[in-house]
Amino acid sequence: QSTRVSLRVYDVSGRMVATLLEPTMVLPGRHGSAWDGTDDGGRDLASGTYFCVLESAGVRESVRMALIR
Repeated sequence: QSTRVSLRVYDVSGRMVATLLEPTMVLPGRHGSAWDGTDDGGRDLASGTYFCVLESAGVRESVRMALIR
């Protein structure tokens, strides 16, 4: 079933730094996304811990990531 999905990256202080997928309708199946370590303005972010948050159909999942430059 199609569902609305958003995928965002947050820093350790909880500030959203990048939007990988705006809230949009997505078809069923496997999907992938890549993050190049930049913020929404295209600026390189510092090495450190970030969180990737997927929101879909009332469900919120997060994954901790380490950005190493």
